[in-house]
Amino acid sequence: MALVSVSDLAHLTFFQGVSPASLEKIASVATKKIYHKNQPVFAEEDVDAPIFFVLQGQVRIFRIS
Repeated sequence: MALVSVSDLAHLTFFQGVSPASLEKIASVATKKIYHKNQPVFAEEDVDAPIFFVLQGQVRIFRIS
């Protein structure tokens, strides 16, 4: 897994207005992972699922019943 840069975070709307110092702290504990098309990212039963931010591409969310 690759490291997340402050620049990666600063480009996300969610982090607009967050100070560079805070972005540094967040980036220091974040990791970047590449998922391929149709590869599951998480499942409903994953109780300890982390927070995901999409830096590039798109994600479909659906429920299988």
